[in-house]
Amino acid sequence: MDTLQLSLRQRKLLHTLQKQDSYMTGKELADLLHVSARTIRSDITEINYILAQHNAAILSTHSKGYLFQAKDPEKIKELNRIDTAFFTKEDRIHYLTQQLCLSDEPLNLFDLEDEIFISHTTLMYDLQIIKKRFSMNTPYIQIMLSKNEISFEKNEKKIRQILLSLAHENWDYTNRGNALYKFRFLNWDFIAFVAAKLPDLLCKYNIYMEDPTLVALELSLAIMYHRIQSGHTLPETDAFPMTDTAAYLICKALFSLLETQYHCTFPKSERDTVYLFISSMSIQNHAPAKKENIPFFFGPITIDTANSYLNKINALFQIDFSQDEDFYWTLLLYLRDLQTGHSIFTCQQNLHDFKTSLLGECEFAYIFQEFAPEYMGRRLTETELVNLAFLFSGALSYHLTLHPEKKLKAVLCCHEKLTTTWALKRKLLSRFQNYIDITALLPVHSKTTYDFSNTDLILTTIQKKFANAPMQKIILVDDRPSANFYDLDLPIQLIVMHSICPMPSCSIKQLFEHAYWHEQETFTERFPVIETLVSDLIKEGITSDVHLLDILSREATFTFSIEPGITFLYTLIPALETKLSIMTLKHRILWNEHKIRTIVLAVFRKEDINLLFHLKIFLYKTLYNTEILKNLKTREELLDYFFPIESPQTD
Repeated sequence: MDTLQLSLRQRKLLHTLQKQDSYMTGKELADLLHVSARTIRSDITEINYILAQHNAAILSTHSKGYLFQAKDPEKIKELNRIDTAFFTKEDRIHYLTQQLCLSDEPLNLFDLEDEIFISHTTLMYDLQIIKKRFSMNTPYIQIMLSKNEISFEKNEKKIRQILLSLAHENWDYTNRGNALYKFRFLNWDFIAFVAAKLPDLLCKYNIYMEDPTLVALELSLAIMYHRIQSGHTLPETDAFPMTDTAAYLICKALFSLLETQYHCTFPKSERDTVYLFISSMSIQNHAPAKKENIPFFFGPITIDTANSYLNKINALFQIDFSQDEDFYWTLLLYLRDLQTGHSIFTCQQNLHDFKTSLLGECEFAYIFQEFAPEYMGRRLTETELVNLAFLFSGALSYHLTLHPEKKLKAVLCCHEKLTTTWALKRKLLSRFQNYIDITALLPVHSKTTYDFSNTDLILTTIQKKFANAPMQKIILVDDRPSANFYDLDLPIQLIVMHSICPMPSCSIKQLFEHAYWHEQETFTERFPVIETLVSDLIKEGITSDVHLLDILSREATFTFSIEPGITFLYTLIPALETKLSIMTLKHRILWNEHKIRTIVLAVFRKEDINLLFHLKIFLYKTLYNTEILKNLKTREELLDYFFPIESPQTD
């Protein structure tokens, strides 16, 4: 495909103007690209010279600025979208990693700087990120840096793992063009051919495979084909018995089709790898089996690990998930996927958004890190943990069905006629019957006489004060026929979490008032902040270095930072006292993706461990406000924010 012969800066300039519907001034463009207005004028002259042959131009109008116009805008957009158009840091990381995988010779650092249009400092920072992702984590590939050259170790298996990881995490199920753009080295006709044949083969031999797993298989085959064509094959391995007949027959049929279509042969090592992938990532009957039949599907190590894991959760939080057979079966499938090493876990959205939505579930998921090293030889990645948290979100939704005694006892107070009140009850139960039982229908005027002492939740159609009922248990509901109650999902689920994990006797307000405080500190990095906060507790003998190491370990793999403004740190290792240590910073610091001013650290006695969930809800849901939090610097300001004096309510 033809491309526009432009520098990276000129590509960024053109890309910016292509996205605009109105004029941009030279100063706006200069500030955006960190150059002078004169440089912008010079670049636009060169861009227009190249665009002329494509019936396009950047128009310049006095006092207005610049505007892009083209006879065929999509053509220009495609010509300007090539592998070296790096508009984000992730684009650079992706390109550098891909080049290290695909190059047969070491890459020259100075050439990379010119090619990507970045400084030497930025390049070295990017390479450190690559090292953290792929050298310090799976597949643990070595990076060779010699003088001014850099390369990956010559390990074909690891290189393919990285290429598959890059391809899978960038795969867009709704817009394949995004993947095409980043992986031009792959043969997309080959992928289309495989994608057309595999579902029929899986169906023929009664093999069930998840969509992400199937995509991983398709991409693995495409990467295999490219690497073989480039002269790189997997090393030969010892022969082993192929006892999975269905996987064997699928492989045999698939490679026969590929060899006929593409007039090539595939070595035995490649066929064996695909066989192992299909065999380990498929199950012939994916419907949940009865518990007594589970040993026929899973090995004793997987079953023992799952049981130990769920027993640990039950011991910590007094929540028994083992009775949910559907959940238990799916957990075993998840653990088996982890152990095979073939499965790739992805999230098509921002991980931090998921972690914010799964506050409690993430705690259940993270406990598996205790078992991961022995079970699979490593700790889970952040993405793998979020996938496990998803599993627990489903288990929690069903938990109250198995334990109806834990459902919220709710009353519905409605100012309308009984017919409307009854219909509203039915609609609320159709949406929230897993969580609540509506035990009474009341007119609003009974709010002063009804005994709410055994009521967990008050649903009311009128904003009124209720005698002897805490405000956090009152939710305003829409009584209109068109109401969908989406706005009730979060508050009801938060109250349910309070029900499943009852609040200990601790007072959150008193914990804040008696916390260790550090105000307007000047730290610029997160790890010294953590060490300082824990040091308060170590000096008093409440915790030890073990607690500090546990917090640092979690931060390294599953960062505590999930929202801007405030970060909540904690450890589940029991402490001698339930205590908070709090710090405010004079200037906000970047904690992963978020700008943070306030850091709250908590440790718990064993009997107070459920307080963790209540603190997470309190800090991130109940009163969370980014705009306010980013400006609070003192103990007094934070206490006023978290514990405002309630204004009297009118009846």
